[in-house]
Amino acid sequence: MRPSSILDWLTRTTVICGFFVAMVLVGIGFYFVQQGAGGGALLDQISNGNDAAIRLAEMSPEHRRVHLRGTVGLDTLYPITYFGFFGGLAARLAGTWRAWALLPAGFTAVFDYIENTVQAMALAGHPPEVLLVKDIVTPLKFGGLMFAVVLMLVLVVVAMVKRMMRAKENEND
Repeated sequence: MRPSSILDWLTRTTVICGFFVAMVLVGIGFYFVQQGAGGGALLDQISNGNDAAIRLAEMSPEHRRVHLRGTVGLDTLYPITYFGFFGGLAARLAGTWRAWALLPAGFTAVFDYIENTVQAMALAGHPPEVLLVKDIVTPLKFGGLMFAVVLMLVLVVVAMVKRMMRAKENEND
């Protein structure tokens, strides 16, 4: 597939809506992982490596297994879904800049996968010091996600304003 055909596919309404539904469903799945992992915060929600290591130490072996399955399963899918939704919608609205509009969501997904790998290693029994990577990666992930969401919202507002202006022009003609 050529990059432009991937962008054409990613910016289709049905694809964006599909990614939105998938993102919501995967997000709901995290509730069940959280309950199965002892009900406390998931490691993804903790930005500080030392705090994540403390939370890890609080988990029983069963809680760790559930959390590991959630990280490997759901949290492997989640970056794909939010990339498809936030990135796809931003790209659709960005016009000729559509490839650039994908970058914030794409970089966020990369940081999310790095974080998931570190967390999976810790949950699988590697020394909890691997979680110190979260001191850098998790804030980059959340910052990138906020940037991607804000970019998408700005592009939605701009598109709405343009549409209202065109409608007003058509009324005046």
